[in-house]
Amino acid sequence: MLLLNLRASSGSVDNPPYGLEFCPTPLRSAFGVCMALPYAVMLSLLVKDSPRWLVTRGRLKEAEASLLRVAKWNKTTYNLPDNLMGVLEDIYAKECGEKPTSTLLSRFKSLVSSPYLRRVTGILVPVWLMQSCLYISIPLSADQFPSPFVYMAVLGVAEIPAYTVTAPITARLGRKKFLVGGLLLTCALQILVVVLIAIEYQNYWLNMVLIASGYTMICSVYQVNLVFSWHFS
Repeated sequence: MLLLNLRASSGSVDNPPYGLEFCPTPLRSAFGVCMALPYAVMLSLLVKDSPRWLVTRGRLKEAEASLLRVAKWNKTTYNLPDNLMGVLEDIYAKECGEKPTSTLLSRFKSLVSSPYLRRVTGILVPVWLMQSCLYISIPLSADQFPSPFVYMAVLGVAEIPAYTVTAPITARLGRKKFLVGGLLLTCALQILVVVLIAIEYQNYWLNMVLIASGYTMICSVYQVNLVFSWHFS
């Protein structure tokens, strides 16, 4: 029993959102309590509001301080204009000062306010739905393998290239080619898994590699859409 609990704990640490599903209830509760406080502290200390959001709220001094802090981190203070506050005031006056307060309904209407936005919304909504279903369904198939903990560990490792090499590849190929190619490759890998199951070909590690490779691609696609979707607006 001790070994089982240790394996469950290891799977949870490797991939907390899904690995916890296989842990005993008391361990899930304890893990959640232990992780909530550090996450809250990290968020409060490390995560700051973006200068863009601060400007839209009229908090120009905070936006100026945020830009200065980021510029110091990146050692690019020389790129900032001498009259930074004046530039922020101009941006606020031009983009925010004269605009009426938007409501939730008006924001939804803006998604279909022009032919271009209707096309973008019509494409992005099903794409997000599809990739979200793929992203969650692959980890939830852990019960199909003899050891769900090994399965979750492999998927955790499979996420590493998705969040490290995706950016340079996208910069080289462009986001359209990467997204289309990534989705097609994911589809091909999953179809191959289904074919192997249909012909009753049993190879544990081959199935694991194919599924993990597909998971890497769908995580990569998810990452690119998450980072670049605002460019469509």
